[in-house]
Amino acid sequence: MNKLTDTFLRNIKPTGKVQKISDGGGLFIHVTATGSPSAGGMLRHMGYRFGGKQKLLSFGAYPAVSLKDARARREEAKEQLAKGIDPGAHRQAVKAAVKAETENTFEIIAREWFAKHKDSWVPGHSDKILARLEKYIFSLIGTRAIAAVTAPVSIGIEI
Repeated sequence: MNKLTDTFLRNIKPTGKVQKISDGGGLFIHVTATGSPSAGGMLRHMGYRFGGKQKLLSFGAYPAVSLKDARARREEAKEQLAKGIDPGAHRQAVKAAVKAETENTFEIIAREWFAKHKDSWVPGHSDKILARLEKYIFSLIGTRAIAAVTAPVSIGIEI
């Protein structure tokens, strides 16, 4: 049963002690000793057990994450638990995959390749290579994950 309301949360005053106020279904709000909604002192968490261990999943600070969103995230986490998936580990895996994809774009790898080889080329040649990459390639496929770039890639230019 959900018992928290937006009005109730806005009116919480810091007591000098940490407060843990339950919303039901494992979802609760953690109020820091000096916390207030405007200062980010209220965090949404869900407690759960996985593999015999007590774990904690954070959904963000109030009011940035609404009650409705926090409850939806709780239900999503419960569905993952029902399927035998640890929601905390799943979230970390998704973040790691996104990070790997954004850190390994074609442009980043191409610039590393260029930096590695430019000293072995005459300055005019290295200038042309970089200029061509910047003018023709980076704008078209520079932001793609390197793993998503396969041969042949049609970029619509004639050389």
